[in-house]
Amino acid sequence: MNTHYRDTRKIDPSRGATLGDGSAIDAYRIEIGRTELAFREFETAGIELPNLANMRQFRLDRLVSHVAERDYGGILMFDPLN
Repeated sequence: MNTHYRDTRKIDPSRGATLGDGSAIDAYRIEIGRTELAFREFETAGIELPNLANMRQFRLDRLVSHVAERDYGGILMFDPLN
């Protein structure tokens, strides 16, 4: 009974739609990667944040090209976090 709407609101006009790494900001996000602490540490160290959407696309393209090179009909993959 100590939580207020202002603490969990999903819309904040002062923030953009994405985090610095390109991932979406939403209240349903579960932090399994970089957190706000990591973002601050990156900024302090002068490290540029990677764009996760670009990174995922690069990895997908690389995977698809390797599968095609080997003439595989498909691959079976698992989510290690699930």
